[in-house]
Amino acid sequence: MCALLVVLCQSADSLDNGVADLPRMGWSSWNYFSDVINETLIHQQADALVETGLRDLGFTYLHLDAGALIINRTADGKLQINRTRFPSGMPALSAYIHSRGLKFGMYTDIGNASCGKGPGSYGHYAADATTFATEWQIDALKVDFCDFWFIPEQLKLWQQFRDALNATGRPIWLYTSPHSGGSMPVAAHGISAPWHGAHPYSPPPEWSAQTVRGLANSMMFQYVNLFDFWWSPHWGGATSPPGGLLTNIDGMNVLQERAGVPAYGSLSGAGFWADAQQLEVCNFGKGNEFAPAGVQLGMTLEEYRAHYTIWAMYASPMVLSADLTTIGSEQPECLAMVMNKEVVAIAQDSAGLPGKLVHQATNLSTSAPATAIRTWNIVEQVWARNVTDSGGGLIVCLFNRDESRRNMSLSWEELGLSALPRQRTVRDIWRAENVVVAGGVSAVVPKHSVVLLKINE
Repeated sequence: MCALLVVLCQSADSLDNGVADLPRMGWSSWNYFSDVINETLIHQQADALVETGLRDLGFTYLHLDAGALIINRTADGKLQINRTRFPSGMPALSAYIHSRGLKFGMYTDIGNASCGKGPGSYGHYAADATTFATEWQIDALKVDFCDFWFIPEQLKLWQQFRDALNATGRPIWLYTSPHSGGSMPVAAHGISAPWHGAHPYSPPPEWSAQTVRGLANSMMFQYVNLFDFWWSPHWGGATSPPGGLLTNIDGMNVLQERAGVPAYGSLSGAGFWADAQQLEVCNFGKGNEFAPAGVQLGMTLEEYRAHYTIWAMYASPMVLSADLTTIGSEQPECLAMVMNKEVVAIAQDSAGLPGKLVHQATNLSTSAPATAIRTWNIVEQVWARNVTDSGGGLIVCLFNRDESRRNMSLSWEELGLSALPRQRTVRDIWRAENVVVAGGVSAVVPKHSVVLLKINE
């Protein structure tokens, strides 16, 4: 294995709560249904996870995001279920989800109120932890940051909530979304520059990798919310920062370096996984009433293929948010793409070594300064990821961000491999074809798409 791509496991630094040996896979209500959810809908999605075969493939976490709770607490300070939407209550819903062989995920906020007009847990960490763990028997908890923005004591609050959950004794996957501690500076350069003034979800720069890994099982890394479109100069109003899929890709590539860790690869590992956000895969412009105005939603199948593949290369959690009750009949090609066992095996490789960005090309001249690079200047990227299962090998993802197809190639040496042997067997995973090539990899990549290769030595 090439030294360039070796990522040291930091499991000793991670949150010791009995979960997250590998990135979680599952389904969430938020990206598609927003906070408009109810008991019947969740039963249907749970059933669909089983009936489509997604559960047996590893998509086992079912997450209720905002919309299940009312903002007012009981007289003694306990969370209240929206009984109009969930008449049977959370314990009954939890039992149903578990009866389907799934794991139950819930949602709250570190502050007083959550996104979607729900309650937050500030001042109630211990009580809410008991409710979630003991009464509702949850297996995962997303803790948002929609209320107390950029308060200096956020680390202390995240630690308090973490400790309250651990004190229950129940293994619960904790997924957090801290803010960077302020907005992206106006002087931000390179890929970060278009987002100056934006408030990125990522650990503050002063947090060490050990602090980050010890705080949760996964953590959000992004500039702005991911919506179902490729890229736009604005994600909302005319003065808003850019948005779309490329935003999250750049967020994973840049913000973790800003957070004081050398790259996402050295941060992710058993116990903690940098999270590129819930997938928009197979939504085709439907759902999410909170989507930004003025942006045309809906990506193509090839764009979803790129989205899905790059998340697997990152070793990011893979959490779908499509309507699973209709995906098989309305979007069978997209469902088949999601259920590609070879891609899932990469995402879930037992070594847990995230890919590294090993190549990037722009449409700028070679004399252009690095500070001139913007999202729209980057036309191609290549990641390489070592895997150990199924005989091992090197996974290479060729990503074309350009507006036309591109001929992309890298030598063995550029991929961090030895020059010999000159000939190696390479498998095109999406095409399910094996070829013997000499000197390196080469492919014609469609616009907004990927070619995914496995190199066997």
